[in-house]
Amino acid sequence: MALVGMIVGSGMLSAADVPVPAVRIGFVGVWDRAMPTLSEAAQASGIATSFFSRSPLPSVEELRRHDLVLVLNIDAAEASPLAERLREARAEGGKPRVLALDKRDSQNALQRIGVLEEDARIPTYWKANGATNLRRLFSYLSVTYLGRPGTVEPPILVPEQGFYVPGREDALASIAEVRQANGWKDGAPVAAILIQPSFWVTQDTQVINALVIALTKRGFNVATIFAEQASSMERLVREVKPDVLVEDRHGSMWTDNNGSFLAELNVPYLRPISMLGATIKEWEDNPQGLNARDRGMFMSLQELNGTIEPIVVGGLQVNVAGFRLHQPIPDRVERFAERAWSWANLRRTANADKRLAIVYYNKYLGAGDLMRGSPTGAFLDGPESLIRFLPRLRERGFTMDRVPGTAAELIGWLKERGRNYAPWAQGDLEKMADQSGMVLVPVTQYRTWYDSKLDAAQHASVEAKFGPPPGKLMVVRRNGIDHLVIPMIKLGKVILLPQPERGESQDDRLLHSRDVPPPHNYLAMHWWLQEEFKADA
Repeated sequence: MALVGMIVGSGMLSAADVPVPAVRIGFVGVWDRAMPTLSEAAQASGIATSFFSRSPLPSVEELRRHDLVLVLNIDAAEASPLAERLREARAEGGKPRVLALDKRDSQNALQRIGVLEEDARIPTYWKANGATNLRRLFSYLSVTYLGRPGTVEPPILVPEQGFYVPGREDALASIAEVRQANGWKDGAPVAAILIQPSFWVTQDTQVINALVIALTKRGFNVATIFAEQASSMERLVREVKPDVLVEDRHGSMWTDNNGSFLAELNVPYLRPISMLGATIKEWEDNPQGLNARDRGMFMSLQELNGTIEPIVVGGLQVNVAGFRLHQPIPDRVERFAERAWSWANLRRTANADKRLAIVYYNKYLGAGDLMRGSPTGAFLDGPESLIRFLPRLRERGFTMDRVPGTAAELIGWLKERGRNYAPWAQGDLEKMADQSGMVLVPVTQYRTWYDSKLDAAQHASVEAKFGPPPGKLMVVRRNGIDHLVIPMIKLGKVILLPQPERGESQDDRLLHSRDVPPPHNYLAMHWWLQEEFKADA
């Protein structure tokens, strides 16, 4: 927890710039988004503020320079060392007095050694939050603990649950008010965004606002819900009747841990990521992407809670005052909205109209390796699994003209028209390409996708490894024009395709490589699925 600095007003000022107030209050573990409002409220009260937010711990000397220290979130590993330093600091003169902004289990170490004082009134100001309530908090602290003259006023309570609407200072109480305020479109799918009340009261809503705008632009009716209690959140979600659920709270908080409420809703549960542990630049510069804190918060825990689509849509950005506030990443927000819209459309599409592509592994390009094993499936029996799965799809209403009766019959189909070939087996590739109904993508069409979907730097990366389009893999020439061959088995609106080869050497390490781009045949298959087959899944 490093000392961020003494903040006066909205800027970082030195002692030479402004007179230093005689009273100083330190804050341990408050959210970055709360710091600007806290600083402004302190300035209005003539109080200097310091923020301790990250390792290393503040020294004993730093702590002694404060009259009060207010604690909130403390890392478990740092709780005991911090408690000892506070006790040592207080040993001479009794400063600083230590109080909790709100109760947390991680504060138990401070309670055990007697440095943390209890005051039930402080959390009432903190939970209500906002500029007025924080100014009243400083007045309360000044009068009660610092012996300064002033007036103690109660906090202005904010709703414990309701609907946030961008551009409005007040919250709405019912979904009927939201429909009227936002001009909901009849019959449009509904996206429910779930946020913590603290986002609204601290005005840390830039990422939320961007999500609302992008989802609305896609065609959604959007309701943004906040609630202190899980039961209240569930009641409001039921009233909204969403087609997709967008989780933006720090953790999924429901009245049970067995998923019964989510099972009742039975809608896609999406998790956009607005990073808590890194700035946008740190994330962009990190070859691993998310740091350990954000991976744990938004990937591991959220996957256990059942969320999908963990797309980074925002992160922290340091403003001119040194505060780390959340900012959206526009193209990522648009990508998330696109994915949400696809999920909503998938739910509204009848099974008979859904177009499904099943991609299987074609290990080493040999006929004996078709659909045998996978990089993640190990010894999964792919053919036998599909023999059981495909009839179930037909029973559920998916449009299928035929299904294989046995694994042997399926493998026969794959050998005939559902396998990849290396450049040295050009004759076999030519025979497969000549079969009726085989998909051949002209290089002119591929070039259109290639130029519109990749930028110059990506072109250079692909061509450095695999040459200019169409490359060497899965290419035949017909009527003087090169074509990329897309092998597949057509079963109706359900198709089976081998995963394209990632390189000429059949190197398994390329399957998940982040350094080597996919070759032209790999790109062609996926773009064909998007643009021509128009796969729903």
